[in-house]
Amino acid sequence: MARIVYSLSGEGRGHATRAETIISMLQSQHDVLVYVPPLAYELLSERFADVASVSLRRLECLRFHYRSGRLSYVSSVIAATPFLTRFPGAITRISREVKDWGATHVVTDFEPLLPRVAHHLHLPLISLDHQHFLSTLDPSLLPRELEWKVRLLRPSIRMFCPRPDAHIVSSYFDYPVRRVAARVSKVGVLLRTAVRSARPEAGDHVVAYLRREMTPAFRRCLIACGRQVLVFGLGVAAPDHNLRFLPTSSHAFIEALRSCTALVCSSGNQLIGEAIHLQKPVLAVPEVGNFEQQINGFFLSRSGGGLAVPNEHLHRQSVTQFLERRAEFAGARHVVASGNTLAMQRLNQWLNGGECRETSFSTPAVVHAA
Repeated sequence: MARIVYSLSGEGRGHATRAETIISMLQSQHDVLVYVPPLAYELLSERFADVASVSLRRLECLRFHYRSGRLSYVSSVIAATPFLTRFPGAITRISREVKDWGATHVVTDFEPLLPRVAHHLHLPLISLDHQHFLSTLDPSLLPRELEWKVRLLRPSIRMFCPRPDAHIVSSYFDYPVRRVAARVSKVGVLLRTAVRSARPEAGDHVVAYLRREMTPAFRRCLIACGRQVLVFGLGVAAPDHNLRFLPTSSHAFIEALRSCTALVCSSGNQLIGEAIHLQKPVLAVPEVGNFEQQINGFFLSRSGGGLAVPNEHLHRQSVTQFLERRAEFAGARHVVASGNTLAMQRLNQWLNGGECRETSFSTPAVVHAA
């Protein structure tokens, strides 16, 4: 039995969903201490409240900041200044907690404090996230405006987790790895038990998921589709024409997703992977300025599982026209099967003192829900 410290970052649900899946697989054989930001704490504390081998502790995290509805990297860096001034003290405090707890290994999901703690305490460290695909991806197949952003911002991705013993990168799409990217294991999206056991049905409603706000253009095209639209991620609000705003409980969301006719969402890797697993066509609208989501959207269109449309290109009939074409997106290509089994194989290999070898998906496989 290992004593594993696990940390995750992020203000959306993708990191928490990925962590829930991994912790669920680890907790039967190992003790797990999890450092989580506020939203993830709320989600994971409900899931693991009665699990003796899992302990949760709150963790301050970096947040993206937006200006005029657009992700601003400059504003995000400026807003991070208070966090960075507390950085040394936080490392000292968490190092003491981790040492007192008796940790043997550290796993991090794109979170910058625990990797420094692991180095300070000389603990084995593995990075398990989606974001590091940006540092391992060969960007030459991307459109020019995305290719140069990857090359420019790649060093900032590596700063979150310097010098891990290995990388596990979870992604719904296959991608070419740079020749210099060593010790990288690519796995598919990590699917919760509830998603893997869900049985898809072809209903009439549309599911919409947004992290922050609904732009006027987004609202207009959802209303114009004429179908009932179940909106998650924005909290409960009064109905707006055919839009119903629902609380984002995991059970309610998975039930709505498995029985919908299509998903309209921002371009997060985790959610797109779950929808493709459930054979749902996806219309993705990447957050303005979020180049990671733009790349996720590029691969969605390339996969055949749906379309990505920039917010500025949305028009009143965007959702309606997508729904008319949804039969075209039933056979997604260039996507990979659930990564649960392979991720655990790699983690167990690492926990037993081995190395995580590079994994190639030369023949992409798609495994839909049975």
